[in-house]
Amino acid sequence: MDAEEAYDHYQHQRIRDKTAFECPNCGARVTTVNLGKLRQEMKRGVHYRLVEPHAPNCPYSAASTAGAGEGKGEASRPFKSERVDVFHLERPQATPTQRKVKPKPEAEPAEKTKEKAVAVWRAKGGTESPRNYYSISGLVSRYFQLDLASDEPDLQKIKLANWPIAYREFFCPVNEQPLDRLSGYPRIYWGKAFINQLANGDYQARFAQHLLYRGEEIKPSVYLRAEKIEQSGKSHLLKKLKDYAKSHRPEATVFVYSKPYYNKGYINLNLANFDFFDLREVEE
Repeated sequence: MDAEEAYDHYQHQRIRDKTAFECPNCGARVTTVNLGKLRQEMKRGVHYRLVEPHAPNCPYSAASTAGAGEGKGEASRPFKSERVDVFHLERPQATPTQRKVKPKPEAEPAEKTKEKAVAVWRAKGGTESPRNYYSISGLVSRYFQLDLASDEPDLQKIKLANWPIAYREFFCPVNEQPLDRLSGYPRIYWGKAFINQLANGDYQARFAQHLLYRGEEIKPSVYLRAEKIEQSGKSHLLKKLKDYAKSHRPEATVFVYSKPYYNKGYINLNLANFDFFDLREVEE
């Protein structure tokens, strides 16, 4: 898995040890930087850092570069491959809590488990499994890892409901486009936005740039219900919204997976759930 997948698993407590990683080829030990932080607290995205060097002939050694100082290991860069990024619109259903408990078999030693995993990986020809994303946050990080000045965003694709789509097509900056020329399918719309706290305690994210509807310039907005945010387990998002609302400036960069529509003088983007919303400080 890549660092973004590890972050999602860690946030949902499927991974509990940020040092429990290693190179799939040579077994070099790896730690995951920023795994326990909120995205808003990160100065740099989630990434792997080598605790010990790769073996000399390991193909993944080309994906690393020297660290910044003694004892800091090596910082990993994205390893270019044919791996597919899959965006799931729903998370897997939680395992039922009431079920017949079967006795657990005696656990194998960690070294034996590792040997089996590596053997399976090599039996598949060393091919990598798809990256699975259940929120847009990981896709946002992947998008900005790509070299936007090159053809990477066109070549690297996301699989959505079994349909591949290029990153550059999937990410749509809000920038004066006519509404009727936008895709008829949801995309990740993004850009600088004002965050406003409403009288009822809810929030509104209003893009700084506008879209066009029959020649009229309208700034699209997203309604964020505070109660729903709390219920989604993203209380840290409420704190960040409150902080941005105090600034009265478009300091937040908002990402929302939705389809904009016109209604009575407004252009809105509805949220199906808060896995489809991301808020961070990003230089455009």
